[in-house]
Amino acid sequence: MISKLGRIHLLRLLGLPLRLPKKGKIVGVEVNPLHHHPRCLLCLPCLIEGSDEGSRSRSFGEKGLLRSDSPKGENPTESLRTFDLPKLDEEATALEFGDWLSMVDSHMGDLSYSSGSWWALVKSAVEGCYKEWLQPGPLERLRLRPQLESHANLWPRTERRALAMLLHAVPEHVRSEVISARKLTTDQVLFRLYCTYQPGGGN
Repeated sequence: MISKLGRIHLLRLLGLPLRLPKKGKIVGVEVNPLHHHPRCLLCLPCLIEGSDEGSRSRSFGEKGLLRSDSPKGENPTESLRTFDLPKLDEEATALEFGDWLSMVDSHMGDLSYSSGSWWALVKSAVEGCYKEWLQPGPLERLRLRPQLESHANLWPRTERRALAMLLHAVPEHVRSEVISARKLTTDQVLFRLYCTYQPGGGN
């Protein structure tokens, strides 16, 4: 048995509510199987066991949150990194464009803890639209544009940072074209590059 002040100190230390039973009154009716008496706030073993159960409950809740598949987006308090992307040569071949894009992939995935998820959404939309662009005639191509999934909007700062990096790395004629056409999003700049350098056998 421990004193009242000792119980208060332990309750604070263990993160339990400061609710003490009246003298001689047992709190709750659950029997403690280790000590053969109703669970209480009067003895050290019950206090510690109660703390352990609270910790397990919190841990389970945290693991449940981690299992959620819903997109979280960027952390608004996280500092984003900035990289000087390699310059893309105006006369680059489709193969050289692919090599350049591989280096860009690495940097875009390292802008923040979750930027790789955002970049995967951007590339998926661009590559899907580019496959459609390879099929129709010139008039239909003018109407095509990448369709990003809605949760890509959960990375607004990442989008702006990546756009600035891309605009510094692309050739002047591509930069001028997207600026004059007001196509100032990462997916539209990348789509313009795909259409210009045509990886995968475009004509």
